[in-house]
Amino acid sequence: MKSRYTVTLITISVIALFLLIGEAISGAIEGCVFNQQTGQPIPSANVSVLDTYFGAATDSSGKFALSNLSNGQYIVLFSYIGFNEQKQIVTIENDEQIFLNIQLAPTILHMGTAVVTTTRGLKDRFECPVASEVVNRSTLEHRNTVSMAEAFDQLPGITLSTTGKGSIRPVIRGLYDSHVLTLLNGIPMNDLRSGGNHVMLIEPEQIERMEVVRGPGSVLYGSDAVGGLVNFITMPKKPFAGEMLDYIWKFQSGYNSNGALYKAVGELGMGSDERFVKGRYGHKTSENINDPNREIPNSSYEGDHIDLMGGWRSDPIDIDLVYHYLIADVGVPINPAIRHSVFEDEKQQFLKLSGIWKPALNYLPAVETNLSYQRHNRHFHMIKPFAPNPDTLEQDMQIFVTTDAYNFQVIPTTVLSKQSILKYGLDMLYQTAYSDRKSFTTQLFNDQQNTLVPPRVIPDSRRSDLAFFLQNETNYRDFSFYSGVRYDLVQAESDATDRSPIPPSKMDEQAFSGNLGLVWHLKNGVNLTSQAARAFRSPTLLELYFWGPHQTTVDRGNPDLKPETSMNLDLGLNQRQKGYEWSVNGFHNTVYDYINKLQTGVIDPASGLLIDNWENLGDVRFVGGEIQGVVYLSKTTGIFGCISYVEATDLDTNNPIPYIPPLNGSLSVRYSASIISGELGANFAAKQDRLASNETETAAYIVYNGSLGVNLAKWLKIPSKLNLTVINILDTEYYNHLSRTKGWYSEPGRNVSLTLTIEK
Repeated sequence: MKSRYTVTLITISVIALFLLIGEAISGAIEGCVFNQQTGQPIPSANVSVLDTYFGAATDSSGKFALSNLSNGQYIVLFSYIGFNEQKQIVTIENDEQIFLNIQLAPTILHMGTAVVTTTRGLKDRFECPVASEVVNRSTLEHRNTVSMAEAFDQLPGITLSTTGKGSIRPVIRGLYDSHVLTLLNGIPMNDLRSGGNHVMLIEPEQIERMEVVRGPGSVLYGSDAVGGLVNFITMPKKPFAGEMLDYIWKFQSGYNSNGALYKAVGELGMGSDERFVKGRYGHKTSENINDPNREIPNSSYEGDHIDLMGGWRSDPIDIDLVYHYLIADVGVPINPAIRHSVFEDEKQQFLKLSGIWKPALNYLPAVETNLSYQRHNRHFHMIKPFAPNPDTLEQDMQIFVTTDAYNFQVIPTTVLSKQSILKYGLDMLYQTAYSDRKSFTTQLFNDQQNTLVPPRVIPDSRRSDLAFFLQNETNYRDFSFYSGVRYDLVQAESDATDRSPIPPSKMDEQAFSGNLGLVWHLKNGVNLTSQAARAFRSPTLLELYFWGPHQTTVDRGNPDLKPETSMNLDLGLNQRQKGYEWSVNGFHNTVYDYINKLQTGVIDPASGLLIDNWENLGDVRFVGGEIQGVVYLSKTTGIFGCISYVEATDLDTNNPIPYIPPLNGSLSVRYSASIISGELGANFAAKQDRLASNETETAAYIVYNGSLGVNLAKWLKIPSKLNLTVINILDTEYYNHLSRTKGWYSEPGRNVSLTLTIEK
């Protein structure tokens, strides 16, 4: 094994030494960015050169400058929140300086064109070999998004598995939990727990943009990206422009009728184009929410989040630092017989230091370095009737799990030629977990208590992943070729731990992942996209070693689990024209040694809950596709729609697997003008009657939603907006097939929200 590392390190070193030979470059692109409607300059607009690390922001007069560019052709992307993005093709010859005047049209009518996560570089999502989606902050604010469940609304191929609004799992093409990798600013979120990633320890107000990749992303991001990935980006790229010190502030306050939710978020920042600091504080509180017929117990929420960010821009190094802290009490509505079911004082901390070295010499690689630390404190508190005498005996149970994660990445990017870019690097991840558990029973008729000594839910354990990867993008005439390979060495082990039934255990796994992708640029803006990928997923610490209560079951880990591998084929066709955009994608994904929980029917005597075991289910095939599009009826009005379908089959038994979404989609009409904006739409799902043996059928439904926004800047003389949103306008009773509470409650009823945003 050491010889493999030695060969890899020597190869990278030889490449780096060879690339030290270069020449000075002095080409430049300068210009101004204006509001197309008003003719006024747009300060702090983002200017990015696609497939490079070159970027800038406009100053207070809308001006920008990009220097040290070598001769060749570039695609420059201009973007600003609330405006249509625009691309400009620029060719530099003889180290010349080129001046551009760019006009951006204000609108909410856009599907998002740039995506980061598929290639670790800015790339138009229509020109990626695998299907991708982008949700910007402007879209989240326009829809009054107050929960992470609402943030995923209207995305093709994306559904949610829920245990109440505060505990959700994104489902990408039928795969969820640890099959979907969730990232925070490009770093895997340390959100381990039995059942996988419950994306609740981040709030919509923290998100600058959210990117979703529908399909394996293991080559660049490693284990857990078998089904796809979600990247929450909270760090602004360059919030200030100009050499003079400036400041920004923002305040947002809102109310929701369902659950009497209140929220308030404040932001304050100061800086220039070279350096900045920014802080954000938010508070949110909600009582129990209601479905159309009843109150849903244990569905309340109260939480606070703090974000601190800073950056320093210079030649040749950019440095960023970001810290997130979130603490929340999150209700988990399960069986109504359970009196109390809450994640109490749930804490997530995230610290990331990153730097990008931008060389001044041609062909010398730009190097991105990331160093991060995360801690997740889980505290689940449940009070429930206790067998064998549930009418007279009650159990109070508390579970504590603490996980830490350390991540280090070094990612050089080398421009091999005008048509070819090479990314390669080292990715190291180290995770630890430990737990405690407290419990006692109470006789209801005399309050007599009996202290129990239950086992810990997970022994002291750790997991490490050391990986090397390489990915190349080459453009030749009308074709873009993508190829990559990754080697992962994963180790997991558990110690002999007091009050843990899991014996000491150790696992060593190694695997190769790879992808081959193609984008064929046809005529009239049509692109044909395709990708074949082999992905790899090693079992998580909790799938291996967890042994204890998890909401309504007792889950037992399995130290003998084998890792999953998958073979995925993705084929797409898309087109972007002035009056419309559309895309069609189909996929075939086979997951080998699929890991899932299996019901045993056995009752755990310590808790009175049914026992589920983690097992390798076998080989599972996922097939399906998505269609989405928009037709622009005018500069202010557009019709948006999407539809998705996935079918999953256990190839050993030829039976469906559980928790697969039915045919679903959305259709909406959006209007955007300088003062008024609005949207009226519907989300729908077909009946799901292709069921696993332990599932029940769910009926088809249509839910109508609407929003109205008023720009108050004309009257308040500062940027400000009032948004009114109504979700489930008709108070429809309907059931999400992936909900873990659909046996007791339907989905939330009508909700009216009002939000005021004021900023400078």
